[in-house]
Amino acid sequence: MVEWVQNYSNDLDGYGFPFDCAHLALANRMKGAYEHLQKLSLKSNDRLMKIREFLKEVLDSANIQNCIKILESKVSHFNQLRVIMRFAPIGGKNGLNEDGEDVDMSEMEKELEKFTCLKEIKKASLIDSGYKKMLAQIEKYKKRLFTEGIDITDSEGNKHHIQPERTNNLLERFFREEKRGIRKKTGCKSVGRAFKTMLAETPYVKNLDNADYVRVILNGKETLAERFAEINDEVLRTASNQHEDQEKLRPCVKKAIKDPNLLKNIVEAYVKAAKPTEDITEVGLLFF
Repeated sequence: MVEWVQNYSNDLDGYGFPFDCAHLALANRMKGAYEHLQKLSLKSNDRLMKIREFLKEVLDSANIQNCIKILESKVSHFNQLRVIMRFAPIGGKNGLNEDGEDVDMSEMEKELEKFTCLKEIKKASLIDSGYKKMLAQIEKYKKRLFTEGIDITDSEGNKHHIQPERTNNLLERFFREEKRGIRKKTGCKSVGRAFKTMLAETPYVKNLDNADYVRVILNGKETLAERFAEINDEVLRTASNQHEDQEKLRPCVKKAIKDPNLLKNIVEAYVKAAKPTEDITEVGLLFF
């Protein structure tokens, strides 16, 4: 039973916060476990009795019950907003890799306007700063959220309609895919070092999935190998060396940033340097 309660993540949709409310899912499982334990006639030395007593203590807390009530109300309103904005569909199977759907933007705007005018939302905004901030953000970015996009004509005379992305979900999906690939190759959970040492242009490789991008890159060549053969190796080495130099910190800088009194030293150094009788070079000497 304890394992079941701790497996509350199974009730989530894989979206992560704020779409998945892990704490609320945990509270619901604790409530479910307690309700089942109440049906049993347990002895004082029974291990399940200890579990029931613990759950009772938690669930009888007025503060916890108040938090659950507030959270359930906010989840209900947030889910309404999710349905209106058509993102992270409730019960979706693709998690944050959901591509969304084609909708009438003007209709969506009307639905959002109706939502923000609800009496319960207006009332909540008067007593809860979270609701107040939400309404302020919606009002601030409303026009950008429901832009009709732009129509363009390419070099061949074909017309296209481009709808700007309303979120950064595409970038986040790319980051997750890249992180997963690095973990598979290295076997390491931490990928900070890999991303830190990665050349800034590395993410462009993802664009090779786009046929039009590949055609532009090849510039008339048949393969990428032929295109790479045109690169001056000296230019490549120079760019690589410059990148390595940018990533390395001088030993004196590494030593300075480890100093717990660094901020105090910086202030004292600048105060001292501001005096006309002092040499400005003393600023550097205080650290290095």
